[in-house]
Amino acid sequence: MRTGSRRATRGLVATSVGAALVLAGAATASAEPLQTWDGLESRLDAVVADAAESGVTLSVAVTDLAGGFDGATLIAGEDERVKAASIIKLPLLATLMADVDAGELDLDQTVTIPAGDPNIVGGSGTLKDGQFPLDITVAELMELMVQVSDNTATNVLIDLAGGFDAVNDYVEALGFEDLYLGRKMIHPASPPLQENYISAEEVTELVTLLWEGEILSAESSEHIIDLMRGQLVDTKFGAVIPRAHLANKTGELADVSHDSGIVLLPGRELAFTTTTSFTDLPRAEADVFVQETARVVYDFARLTGDVTADVEAIVQPYIDRAAAQDVRVSVGFSDLTADGDRVLLGSQEPYNPASVIKLSLLAAVMRQTERDLLHLDAPVTISPYMVVGGSGSFQDEEMPFTTTVRELVRRMVVESDNTATNVLLYHIGLPTTQELIDDLGLDVMRFNRQMFPGELIDEPANVLDVGDTLALLEAMYGDELLGEESREQILTWMSDQEVDTKFGAVLNDAPVAHKTGETGNVTHDVGYFLVPGHEAAVVVLTEVTNSGGFDETQEIGNPIVQEIGLAVYDYLDALATMDGEQPTDAPTDTPPTQQPTTAPDDGEVPGGGTGEGPTAGGGTLPTTGVSTAVLAGALATLLAGIAVTAVARRKGAIAE
Repeated sequence: MRTGSRRATRGLVATSVGAALVLAGAATASAEPLQTWDGLESRLDAVVADAAESGVTLSVAVTDLAGGFDGATLIAGEDERVKAASIIKLPLLATLMADVDAGELDLDQTVTIPAGDPNIVGGSGTLKDGQFPLDITVAELMELMVQVSDNTATNVLIDLAGGFDAVNDYVEALGFEDLYLGRKMIHPASPPLQENYISAEEVTELVTLLWEGEILSAESSEHIIDLMRGQLVDTKFGAVIPRAHLANKTGELADVSHDSGIVLLPGRELAFTTTTSFTDLPRAEADVFVQETARVVYDFARLTGDVTADVEAIVQPYIDRAAAQDVRVSVGFSDLTADGDRVLLGSQEPYNPASVIKLSLLAAVMRQTERDLLHLDAPVTISPYMVVGGSGSFQDEEMPFTTTVRELVRRMVVESDNTATNVLLYHIGLPTTQELIDDLGLDVMRFNRQMFPGELIDEPANVLDVGDTLALLEAMYGDELLGEESREQILTWMSDQEVDTKFGAVLNDAPVAHKTGETGNVTHDVGYFLVPGHEAAVVVLTEVTNSGGFDETQEIGNPIVQEIGLAVYDYLDALATMDGEQPTDAPTDTPPTQQPTTAPDDGEVPGGGTGEGPTAGGGTLPTTGVSTAVLAGALATLLAGIAVTAVARRKGAIAE
């Protein structure tokens, strides 16, 4: 099937379901693209050619969903009909949701899978390991079929849909010629018509119709796309595109490897499908070409030439996803290479600053040294009564302890040492720090209390918001507040940051200079992403509104800070690569991730309190709050991009 009447009737603006799925707060208009549609096709043609040299037949279909390119579709490679693998589960799912719309099926309907049912098969999924008879809802079967590609769930759903003829009649009525369901999962395909088939263009067309709400109700279309958002197989598109920006369904057999989905950058949405076929080649080698097509399409969507608009499109999905978890998020971004090019996203309300407030003291100290009112190498004696708990190593020294102003400042920044912070405040005074804040015109930020718990000298207690925090970073980096030597010293200290639970967990070896902050219900990281030619100030503030305590806050909030930091850094690094700069070496330190267990060879397999922070000793803070599995897609994105519902779901193998 070639593009024809169905596409012509869609028009240039997405209908109700497309609008419903555009994340709240997103840009209302598509950004002017840096690349052209023809340029996208040329780059994909190059990937097709490279794949052919390695013995991989590759096809790619891409459709503009946002209207910035008049709903255009392109095809790279020969759009051949290929064995479907698990991509055939998408037309099956559409058929089932049509039955739901018709009142013939209910998502809450319970299905009993009897012991010995021939629908129970191996390959990917978790149901094969269950205890039978098993009662399970239609909605749960769908979730398993899409997100861990469960073959047993798929076979049961084929029967619920009315069998092969019912599915094929549905897709034929939509005008599709290549989509064909000829067998159940893991069942042999003897005559050719008993195989399952797809083509890249027709699968992309089906995904487009779902996005635009043309064949199902808005609720049913959204249900399918939400299931695709939760995809757990990250060996293809998901190895390159962050999970917050992707809804997709994978499929693979011994000789094919496919992926189909939607790039979910607000106002820049694209549907695309990549199919491959090959012989005598490890599937992982074919996956590299599928990943490369995803990188080309994703870069086309996110790199438009308007840096702040790009950052907004990249970050907003994370903010909205966090809001669904009752996490308040604020993000500030300032392009330090372009005067006034900044954006504030998410909540504009104040936060408990935790240790981020120490940056204002850092700036005040450096300004006092430049005024010759304080000397970094001056000796300072810490008395026992000055020692407080929380983060930092001074509390472990034998008191009294003599050090220097320089070492106090270094430990305040690098270790977030609370004792060092309070001693510095004794020397220059809270009013001096607040004077700097006022001189910079920061209306919300206030430093009125020492650390842990500290003496409150005025109301309100320590507070900041995203705008003032970003303005402070801009001032510290600029040439009006401080001299070059002071700025370089600040960047050196912030680059040596030892708290590696936020930006540091995913950008440990990157040129990043930052300062963290965390208490019972907030976790923050702010600083400078020093990608050559694309230096930026970045602020990520989070508040877990329903937190049960410090540990829960870090477990929930830290991955959000990490994902946002990683996505922004990867974007800046991609800009540098486009400029001809060498990609940076970051990140090389990645948190552990939990992968589903592998499936048999014939199925899909996965690749490959109130204090100012936790106590630290000896200048090293423990890594805490890194959630397993939650970073898998985002971390794989950076590594691949710069180089080239239930517990059962998370344990699931990934096949057909």
